[in-house]
Amino acid sequence: MDELSHRLPPIQVLHEVEGNYSLDIKVDNFTLEVSGKILIENGSILLATGRKYGLIGHNGIGKTTLLYALAKKEIDGMNKKPQILMIE
Repeated sequence: MDELSHRLPPIQVLHEVEGNYSLDIKVDNFTLEVSGKILIENGSILLATGRKYGLIGHNGIGKTTLLYALAKKEIDGMNKKPQILMIE
């Protein structure tokens, strides 16, 4: 478990947020690459507030890596304001 702790961002609770604030996450035309291997190319994602989502796929294709990238807000073009908490 300790080897994975560096992959998650620190937990932050923001009570006051200034400006235009949206809880939805919408990113078009993004690429997710890890260690030179492209996991997602020209991908799009839309996560709306209040909905539940699941990821289905074979082992080792990048489901958890995508979740880490979302939690760390590392996807180019992603709204950085929503608070994302990933629990293992």
